Order: sequence, then C-alpha cells, then structure tokens
Amino acid sequence: MNPVRKQQVRTGLWTAGSVLATIAALLLLSTIDNPDGTPWLESSLLGQTLVVVGSISAIVLPSLIGTRRDAAVARDQLENSHVANSAKVSNVRDDLDHKHDRMVEIIEAFAVRVDQKFEAVHAEFRGTRKDIGRVADQADRAATEAAHLSRRFQDYKDASNDRLDTIESTLTGIATVTGSMPVIEQEDPHE
Repeated sequence: MNPVRKQQVRTGLWTAGSVLATIAALLLLSTIDNPDGTPWLESSLLGQTLVVVGSISAIVLPSLIGTRRDAAVARDQLENSHVANSAKVSNVRDDLDHKHDRMVEIIEAFAVRVDQKFEAVHAEFRGTRKDIGRVADQADRAATEAAHLSRRFQDYKDASNDRLDTIESTLTGIATVTGSMPVIEQEDPHE
C-alpha cells in the first residue's frame, strides 16, 4: 500500500477512535453518581457536549473529505500513471531525479567533448602561432637581406656614377684639348 494512503487511513482511524473514546467517556461519566446520588455529569451537559462535538464534526468532516479529494487529485498528478505499462508507474520525484541524473550525465559528457575540442583548437592555435613566428623571422631575415642588397646596389650605383663622372670629365678634358668630342661607337646587337 502507498505510504501516503497508509498515513491517511491511520489518521482517519485515530480521529474516529478519539471521537468514539470521547463519547464513551462522556457516557460513562454520566452514569457515575456523586456521593450525594446525583450524576457526575448532568444529562444536559452530556447533550451540550454531543451537540458541540457534532457541530465541530459537521464543520471539520467536509473539510477532511475535500482535503482527501484534493490529495487524491494531487497524487494522481504526481504519479506517472499515464504510461502504457502499469508496472512502470512511478512518482514524479523519482522520475525527475532519474531525469536530472541523466541530464547531469549528458552535460558532463558535453563538457568533456567541449574540453577536448578546446584543447585541439588550442593546440592548433599554438601551432599557428609558431608558424606565424617562423614567417615573421623569415620576413625579418628577408628585410635585412633586402636592406643589405639595397646598400650594395646603392654603393654600386654610387661607384658607377663616380666612374661615369670620371669618364665624363676625362672626355670633357679631351674635347677641350682637341676641340671635338670623341665618338664612341657601339655595336648593334641586331647585326
């Protein structure tokens, strides 16, 4: 039997037993006489007590019945009685605990997968950073070499300009002495 149902039956039995015991005690007290021969409880007091107990019962009993109905509706909502197999009926708390545990397992598995993916991306990022560092080093070496070649070219250009200036001044000196500029013949590359 359902533990809640057992508790309801036990509470109902104790209530009924208490009411019956009270009525029995009142009836017994009304039959006992005082030393002077009068009843210990007057019948009018017994009648008044029964009226009060009846009134209280009339007020409390519908509330108890309504509460029992509400509890039955709540129990019906809390039990997973909608499943096809009656052997699988469980209460909502057990069902939610099971689903919670399953969700925790899924989330933990997802966290592990995200962690693994993050580690893979992080490792790839580290590799990319190393590659970028190597390319930057190569670019620095290329820039240094280009600057070196540029200085060599500039030195070569300056040296060539100096030679041309020397040749030009020599030719100018010859032209001044002879009065005419010597003609340098060039070979035609198409011949």
